[in-house]
Amino acid sequence: ELAVRTNADAVWLARMTAPLLSEYKVRHVLLKFPQTLLGGVQLLGLHGRKHADPTPPSSEPDSDSDLPRTATVRRAPPYAYGYQLLLFAAPVALCLPCSLLLRFAPSATDRTLRAAIYSGCAVASFSCVLALRLWAWLVVKAARRRTAPDGAGDEVVLTDEETFDFDGVAAKGTCQFLFPNSSLTVALVTALAASAMCVGAVHYLEPGNFTSRIHGVIGYIWLALSWIPFLLSMFSLMSHPPPEPANYSEDLPWWLSCLSRPLYCGYVFVVDLLARWVWGLETADVVLHWGFVFLPVGWSLGALPLFHVLAEWGCEQVYYHLLGGTPTLTTFRLAWGLTVAGGVAVGTYFVFEYVSVGAGISVVCALAFLQSGDILMLGALQPLPAGSRSRVLLAARAVVELVATALIGGCAYGLTELAKASNADYYMPCFGFLFILSAIVEQALTQLRQPYLLRFVRNPLFSWPRLQLWIDRCLLFFYMVIPLPATAFLCIYLYDEQSEEDHVIWWQCVLVNRAMRWSWQEPMMMLMDLAVECAITAPARQSWLQGAGWGPQCPLSLALLIVSLGRSWAYDLAEKLHFIVISVYVVLTEWKLRFRFYRVVLAAELALLPLAACVILAAVVLSAPLVPFLGIPLFLLGFPRPQRSWYRIGSHTNGSADVVYYAQLLPRLLHTLQHDAVGGAAWALVKQQLGAPMNVTLGYATPGTMYLMRYETRTVIVQVVERGRGYLVFVTKGLELTPTSCHNEEGLVIDEIFDQYENAEPGRRLVLNKYPLHCMTPVTDLVVHTYSISKMSLVRKENV
Repeated sequence: ELAVRTNADAVWLARMTAPLLSEYKVRHVLLKFPQTLLGGVQLLGLHGRKHADPTPPSSEPDSDSDLPRTATVRRAPPYAYGYQLLLFAAPVALCLPCSLLLRFAPSATDRTLRAAIYSGCAVASFSCVLALRLWAWLVVKAARRRTAPDGAGDEVVLTDEETFDFDGVAAKGTCQFLFPNSSLTVALVTALAASAMCVGAVHYLEPGNFTSRIHGVIGYIWLALSWIPFLLSMFSLMSHPPPEPANYSEDLPWWLSCLSRPLYCGYVFVVDLLARWVWGLETADVVLHWGFVFLPVGWSLGALPLFHVLAEWGCEQVYYHLLGGTPTLTTFRLAWGLTVAGGVAVGTYFVFEYVSVGAGISVVCALAFLQSGDILMLGALQPLPAGSRSRVLLAARAVVELVATALIGGCAYGLTELAKASNADYYMPCFGFLFILSAIVEQALTQLRQPYLLRFVRNPLFSWPRLQLWIDRCLLFFYMVIPLPATAFLCIYLYDEQSEEDHVIWWQCVLVNRAMRWSWQEPMMMLMDLAVECAITAPARQSWLQGAGWGPQCPLSLALLIVSLGRSWAYDLAEKLHFIVISVYVVLTEWKLRFRFYRVVLAAELALLPLAACVILAAVVLSAPLVPFLGIPLFLLGFPRPQRSWYRIGSHTNGSADVVYYAQLLPRLLHTLQHDAVGGAAWALVKQQLGAPMNVTLGYATPGTMYLMRYETRTVIVQVVERGRGYLVFVTKGLELTPTSCHNEEGLVIDEIFDQYENAEPGRRLVLNKYPLHCMTPVTDLVVHTYSISKMSLVRKENV
């Protein structure tokens, strides 16, 4: 006992004295962070190799001392740093005279002179970048041709990536250091981008244009500071991109990494140009002028991702919140869904404007039903199997979708006629009572379907299979029926609102499309929104409250959008607070995860609680993750990114032998997730045809939900990426089959958590959950018919 305690004390002492960052990580940070801060300029931590003269031949015949040796130096030659500084300062030498000429030239208002300056700057920048890239490409190509056919003389593969062969001022190693990955495509793309950037900078950083937004001496100081983001972004085009801490994917094209920072600057330049002609952009232009200086801070701290990731995140937020869509599996599906939803919104505007309100409501309702399925997302996700039967089934499904669309449109038109003949406020108490009661019953049934009530108390009814089957069928009834009264409510009240308008407002058409589509896309989320709308926000829109000074009337579609955003942010805030509480609790209770000065860190976090609250709220509004700094409970704002956790999607992204096992497992597993757990093939067929694609036993599978599945030593992580009427899209990631000590340690904890409810007996008294704060809560058991891997050795004939 004394020996065990002594060993534990030694381990605790080693943990408390261990640094947060190892020596290797410290060297890595000191090497990479200055490059990120300076836009890619490498001034520290470089290692160069310089060829020395051959030594005199040795007298021994087998000696290799007569070969030219390579001496390793700790720093690159001075001319390498000089080349970098010239490339970094070259845009200033080109663009600054042009900007000053536009400002102070006697005939600066002459359009011919301005066009000549812009054209000369564009041609000069394009020619310089293209010439430098082509020169480096030709030098490297010629050096490779001079090497032996067997590859002798090439650079050794197993060397540090920061090691270069500096064997001359204009030799191969120097060109590879200044212009890595040079090719014709990269040369052309970067030259065109540099040309556009220089022209935009000449216009944007022109003193008169800049000081018209920011006046006084501060304007000139801000103008001087604004050259820094431009130079940092131009170095990516002139030489190579810096290492980005906010890297979302590893397999991006190299030229796309070069364009990331310049695209940020280009966006600011375009907004400044459009602000001259487009009304309403003046305020945004002034804000961007003030924020342009802080772009390097966002790049260095990892708060700003690559520009295409930020653009995809913005499009996903618009598609999900404003157009009623869903997060998508790929960028192409997002672009296609955004185009279809935008086209439907534009078409709805013209129907409301030139036909009638009743026809517009019916068209919106029919198209919303059609968009919520996968038929407008270019068919199935996987290739169509060979054979006529699959084609017939796909054609039959398309016919059923079109017939159902026509019926829903006709019913919607009938409801608008009903709203025309009667008062819409007469139906409000009935709909409100129905939605509120349905939301309460649905939440109660969902809790009864979980093994733990509110994550703390064991559910005594969870171990009764017949009761759980009845709850499954009740929930299935809710999922299939709720869109019908929700659509009827929207048809009646949206018609009543739109008929009172003198003219059609375009943003109301967008919100009407969103509300109609949300009823079929996310029926249970829409049920919660309608319940809150009828219970809280609807009274604020009554006429007697307006007479008491409550302000103008809020449209129903806008009210539903506000309620939906509030619900989404409330759920996200609860999850992030749960994550923070778990992190702090683990540090306080688990001695293995403690670190030096953890009390100081916790005290500093309490002292900076207002700042931490601002970071949490910003993460909630931006749908961005919270990143613990160095693994300690000190949270920073992560960069915004799309919903899917794994950017690279495909049949498999790993070439190991484990893929063979998961190729057999995953089809059956996904089939079980989507169909088999409801309670029979008949119910699964009804569920698939009537538009409830979720697995009831897993709860309401919203996009972003993650499940961990375990069988013996096998672990699979499943993420719900996309959801719609009649389909679910999963992304799976399997743990490697070769176990390690970390896998065994984590697997034991998972097995302990799952054993709590697997060994429960029917009718057992209430028991508290031993792991109420754990991120994993047991949900259900699934039976999957597939292959497995066993360590059993069949040595006898009767065991076969």
